[in-house]
Amino acid sequence: MDALSQLFDPGRGQGRSWLPFPVRAIVPFVLLVLGAVGMIHQGPVPHQIVLTFAGAGFHSALLSAAFASAWGNTRGWQRPAWLLASLLFLAMLSAQLLPRGAIFYLLVPLALWALGMRHPQLRRIGWRWPEDRLTWLLGAGVGLFLGGHLLLSASRTLGYPLRPAPVEPLLAAIAYDAGANVLSAELFFRGTIFNVWQRRRGFWVGAILSTGACLLRYVLDPTLPRTLEVAIGTLFYVTLLSLASCALVALSGSLLPSILASLFFFAAYRTLQLW
Repeated sequence: MDALSQLFDPGRGQGRSWLPFPVRAIVPFVLLVLGAVGMIHQGPVPHQIVLTFAGAGFHSALLSAAFASAWGNTRGWQRPAWLLASLLFLAMLSAQLLPRGAIFYLLVPLALWALGMRHPQLRRIGWRWPEDRLTWLLGAGVGLFLGGHLLLSASRTLGYPLRPAPVEPLLAAIAYDAGANVLSAELFFRGTIFNVWQRRRGFWVGAILSTGACLLRYVLDPTLPRTLEVAIGTLFYVTLLSLASCALVALSGSLLPSILASLFFFAAYRTLQLW
């Protein structure tokens, strides 16, 4: 039986490939990111265009891989994946060009929820209601605890000031997290990497692989400040958040509590003045 045919059942199905999605699922979006990087060396290209292509390509690659995994590498995932990719591109372009364009990020989770109603395959990667409602509180508690600890340690120990208003940039950043950053990360790192490997080799193998891939994503993120204390803090908090998210997914059978935890954590992170 295919590992993805069970809905977060700890049964250990064995797959042939170590990669839980076909490479072809991410190739167009990787090329989009590489094309955006190439624009930097081709003269005065507006940075809004570069950020739009790079960001939309990266997050779309994660979502596309998750969709391919949800469908068990069979046909049918392409159209929903490209729909979300198009909405991501629209949202990122709007956020770059319009004063309040970040509101379009919220179209992505709304569209994903509608797709989940039509395509039960998405339940295989955890896009479903939690079995236990208390896991909502647990997810919120994890995010609040890690976010509060981040604010306390960064402001009092390292001296980074908390960000006062303006509110609009903060809300725009949270909208980006809700519609792109957190959503794509949870669907890929937890719904795909952890989901498949915890069946094949158990919780800790899945959690370690998921956390390692997640750490690589943030270590290579060019938008993060390049200071030693921020790099160490990123490794520390992303590791804790990722492991806690894996536990939430295993406990609830759903990505929603882990998404809530990440949203609370990143909302706290956005209030810091790291630049």
